[in-house]
Order: sequence, then C-alpha cells, then structure tokens
Amino acid sequence: MKIVLWGGTIEGRKIAEYLSGTDAQVHVCVATGYGKDLLPEAENLCVHTGRLDAEEMTALLKEVSPDLGIDATHPYATNVSQNIRSACETTFVPYLRVKRNEADLSVSGTEKAVIVENTEEAVEFLEKTKGNIFLTTGSKELSAFTKLTGFQERLIARVLSSAEVVQMCKELGFPGRRIIAAQGPFGEEINYAMLKEYDAAWMVTKNTGDAGGFQAKWDAAVRAGVGIVVIGRPEEEAKDVFSLEEMLSVLKTKYSLSKGIPEAEEKDPSVSKTVYLVGIGPGSKDLMTGEAVKAIEDSDCLIGAARMLEAYPVEKPFYKAYLKDEIATYIDTHPEYKKVAILLSGDIGYFSGAKGLSEVLKQKPEIELKFIPGISSPVYFMDRLGKSWDDCLFTSVHGQNVNLIDRIRTNKKVCTLLGSKEEVSNICGKLLALGLNEVRVTVGSRFSYPDETILSGTPADFTGKEITSLSVALFENPDPVVKTGGFGVPDGEFIRGKVPMTKEEIRSVSISKLKLTKDAVVYDVGAGTGSVSVEIAGYCTEGKVYAIETNEEAVELIRKNAQKFCVDNLEVVPGLAPECLKDLPAPTHVFLGGTKGNLKEIVELIRSKNPETRFVMNVITPESLAQALEFGGEIVQMQISRGRVAGHYHLMTAENPVYIITF
Repeated sequence: MKIVLWGGTIEGRKIAEYLSGTDAQVHVCVATGYGKDLLPEAENLCVHTGRLDAEEMTALLKEVSPDLGIDATHPYATNVSQNIRSACETTFVPYLRVKRNEADLSVSGTEKAVIVENTEEAVEFLEKTKGNIFLTTGSKELSAFTKLTGFQERLIARVLSSAEVVQMCKELGFPGRRIIAAQGPFGEEINYAMLKEYDAAWMVTKNTGDAGGFQAKWDAAVRAGVGIVVIGRPEEEAKDVFSLEEMLSVLKTKYSLSKGIPEAEEKDPSVSKTVYLVGIGPGSKDLMTGEAVKAIEDSDCLIGAARMLEAYPVEKPFYKAYLKDEIATYIDTHPEYKKVAILLSGDIGYFSGAKGLSEVLKQKPEIELKFIPGISSPVYFMDRLGKSWDDCLFTSVHGQNVNLIDRIRTNKKVCTLLGSKEEVSNICGKLLALGLNEVRVTVGSRFSYPDETILSGTPADFTGKEITSLSVALFENPDPVVKTGGFGVPDGEFIRGKVPMTKEEIRSVSISKLKLTKDAVVYDVGAGTGSVSVEIAGYCTEGKVYAIETNEEAVELIRKNAQKFCVDNLEVVPGLAPECLKDLPAPTHVFLGGTKGNLKEIVELIRSKNPETRFVMNVITPESLAQALEFGGEIVQMQISRGRVAGHYHLMTAENPVYIITF
C-alpha cells in the first residue's frame, strides 16, 4: 500500500512514527528542513521537503499513485488543506483529514478575552487598544499586523528561530529588541515570564489546542492579567475528518497497517515515547545507581529542577521545570525526544514528585513509563550516623501539615524531611514548650557534597537557629509515651478547675460514634476543659482539631491540657458558635458538647461548608433532646453509676443520664 502524508505538525509526526516499519510505502511531505529532522528514520519512509502549490501536489500524486492521502497539516493552513483535498479529488485518491482537538473557550477564566474570525479583525480590534501586544501567531501574518498605528513600539513578535524569519521581521520594520526568535511550544512559566518582561497588555494567539501550547499561553495570560485575542479556527469539513486517535485506529483496522509483530506481542501502536522517572539520590553523581546513570545517558532530553540538572551535567537538551503539568506539556509539545529522563531527588517512592507526575503521564497512551529508584536522603542520613532505620518512623514536613510533635512524643526515633530554614527552630521551640527538652536532635544537610553538614544537640541548641532548607532531621526520644488502644483517658489526668467535663465513659463512646479518620478535621463545639478535643487530637495525628469555647477559664484550661498531652494539632478558638466558625476550614466531623441554644444555626452553617459532615451530640435535658431529634439519626442513652466504699460495702452512685445523638 502507498500513502502520501502531508505533515510537519505533531499529528503528522505521530502518524509517520506509527507507519514507520509497516508494510506501507509512505511519502511524507514537510515544508521545512526542521520538519524533516523531526521525522523518524525508516526504510519505508520517503521525505519530500519544500512547499508545494496545487499543481505540484497534483503532479506528486500522479507520480506516486498512492492508495491514500492523509492531510495532517496545521489547522490554520486552510489554503494548503484545500489544495490537498482538490489534488486528491483530481487524481481520485481517497482523502483523510486529521483534526486537532480545540481548547474549550466556554470557561475563559478572564473577562479580557476577545475571539475574532481572522487576522484582519484582530488588527481592527487592537487598533482601539493601548499597550504592548505580544504576538504568538507565527511569521506568516506579521505583515498584516504592521498596519497597526505605531506597530514598531507596540508589537513584540515571537517567531521561529531561523535566520530567514528573523530577516523577514527586520524587513517588515520590527526593531531587533521586539523580536523573540525561539522554538516552541512554550510552558506556562516561560510564557508568563515573557509577558511580564515585555510589559504586555495583550496577547494574540490561535486556538491551536494543547498540542500547539494554547492552554499554556492562555493560563499565562490570565495569570499575568493580560488581555487575550484569539483568532478563531477555520471550520473543517465534516466528511473524512478524524482525530489523531481515530486516524491511528482507521489505519490499523480498516487498512490493516501494523508493525508486523505477532498480535500477542504487538506493542500498542500509540506508544511512541519512553519517560524515565529517575531517583538521583541525595545529590552527588557518585551516589546514583548504575541503572539511573544508564537511563540518563540513553535519554534524548533531561527534565528537572535546576538543582537536579546540576547534579548530572551532560551535553544534551534539558528543560528546567518541577511542576507536573508544565513537564507534561513540554513532553507533549516536543515529540522529537523519544526518550526523556525526569530527574527527581532522593528515591522516587519517598515523598517524591514522581507520584503526581506518574498520575498525569499514565493518562497519555503514547508514553511508556519506567521507574528508576534512588537512595533516599533519610536512609543516607541514618547510615551516615551509623544508626539502624528499621525501627525509625519516617515522615516529611516539607509542604505538608503533619503533627510531628505527637510522633516525636510517642516514638523513639523520628526522621523527617524539612522545608524552610526556620523549620528546626520552630519544631524545637514546640518541644521545649511541651516539656520534651530531653529529645536528642540531629540535623543533616547538603548530603554527598563537599560542604555536607551534620549538627547534633538538644532542642534548646536549635531554637533561633536557621538551617539550610531541604535538610533532614532525626529526633530521638529517650522516654516515649506508650499509647494504649481505644479512648477514655481517666478523668483525673485532665486539669479541670470548675469547668464541666465530659466524663470518660461518655467521652469514649461519643468519640467512637464519630468514626474518625487519622486526617479528620474536627470541631469540638462547647469544648469545656478540652477532654474531648485532646483525645481526638491524639488520635487524628494527621488532622486538625478546633476547640470552640466562650468561657475564658475553660479556654485557658484547654490550652493547659493541650500542652500537658502534647497535642500540637489542637487549636483553641475563643468565641460563640456559629459566628466564630465562619472562617474555619470545613470540618469532616463535629462534636457538639454545648451549643448555647444555637444548635440549628450551627448545624446549618457547618452543612453549608460540608454537607457530609458527621455529627455527634451530647444532651442531658429532654428539651435539648427534642431539638436534636429534628436532625434524625441514631439515639443512645447512657446511664453511668460509679462504685464507692461505704464501710464494709460498695454502693453505686448514679451520674446524670446522657443522650448521645449521631447524625
């Protein structure tokens, strides 16, 4: 079978990649030498370089006499597509068109978006505006934009990085400082930086879809507060028009074109690229695994944060980025790189960006993901200290809300990744405030580099001290608290004063009814002494507890009990509900100990924050019970009696019955 493919676009290259090595003889037409360089090399591919007019296209089809013509040219190249379709009709060659998916403009994200039909309308609109105009529409339409008044001072032209294009810009009258010659598409960060650098008031673009980097341009403009002029895409004829995925399916099913591999072993034809997620270890190249080094050396391009790329200097293309969506966009828009290595610090399975990246990249059928492990910084740190790490709790406070104090209080060894320079000082300040001044603190930074540093001391030694960010700390507690199962801390353990307190048996059952999770966000409304808040905070070590209380004496008692039980994830909120709840994060669970007659208002406000909130309420009067019953749910009555000694006998003294309502 013979095929003539007009490409030069991302879609054209992917079709050429799919057809390479098949039984078809493919004649690929591209306009430039750059387009030719991006195509795969295969014996069954013949490449024609140079622009063809309608007559030349017809002559080519007569010469090749193909069984099929595929038009994968740019969606805005309407004249070219019309010529291809006409040439195919003249020579009786079946014609198929690949249509690029458009970006959805129905949700703009900005009020400064204008959609026009063509370049002339864009010029007409911009004539009525003020400020610099950032053009991203390519070099073909530049002459039309020179009709703008004072264009030399208003226009910035971003064009391809070829001498011919730059010379054309100069001949049109563009000053050198107003020409950006670079190969795109570009990510959001680069677009944003350029818009800010040139103080742009407007950006002009075409709706080229994700493959053309449209979304990255749009997001950058919205973020920079820049107006957007979008030149609408010409309408495609519905007949014989397919998406890229549909086209590949047609070639496989209708035309039986595959790589000739047995069906059981055939690789997905849409897979055209390998992406390595590489854990590079603590930093030095000497600590990379052999597998990591091989993946890097085999790759066509490296991606990573600046620090990662500096760890492995090599003469090959690279892109500085760490945001998952930006990385994914760059990979999408650079099909010339068949093997890409994304460099990640430490090990890819330990608090690594590999998790989010893999979720995004797994959605792309053309990508085969390979995971390359590395040595994590905490493991390196523990080994450098000569300490075992099989009995150590590992965690991270870098960019995460973690109740580290509770973990240090209840474990002999806790090793954690740090974030800011003040992190160690803040942690040690809390340890001292909670009486954990005997904890041994060891902090390491710049692992595997010549200036590697390891410091040890007490919490007092580190308060007020800044440590290089992205360090690792080990906290060793010589006398950790042993947590027992279940709820029900003895009442006598709490600092009480004259404030009422939920008794331990009622407290135990009520908290069990909440069905808490470790990361729950909990309101304790009418917290009293804080006994319920403290127990919940001790259980929800990855969550947050807000103790709401109006009584000043009770507020102070809650703070004292929080300090005594070392619950760093408990925050006291003085005030009356529901007013004081308005600015708090949405809860997942709520315990209602006292509502001051505002039950309905409290529940309505909380449900407006999260309709799925689980409530548990304690009441002792029939009137309060009647009000609580309006919300339905489960009712349990508990009657507790306590034994006391009377001479040689024991008598039972009854406590007030309590209703526990769950809804």
